[in-house]
Amino acid sequence: MRIVFWLFCTLGLAFAQEVPKKELLERMVEPKLTAESAFLNQADIKGSSGGVSVMKNRIRINNEFASLSYTRWDFHWNGVESLDFSDKIHMPIKALQTLE
Repeated sequence: MRIVFWLFCTLGLAFAQEVPKKELLERMVEPKLTAESAFLNQADIKGSSGGVSVMKNRIRINNEFASLSYTRWDFHWNGVESLDFSDKIHMPIKALQTLE
């Protein structure tokens, strides 16, 4: 039993040492890419028969020195003619975008 345990530990250490560790500079400049998506299903607007659905998408790339992010919010309206804050014909807001 001790021999099996010793072999297991020895092989584990051997495999752990074979994995090359990245240098500090490589880890700092290596970019990380993330994507995010969210959806808000039909939300009713109080005091009217209208509502809105919202879709949010974001993509971000960053490393230790800098970050760049693009976000887009898409709005899908229904019952625009009953909304107090619209011109009764056009959607109040179609999309919002940010670049940071």
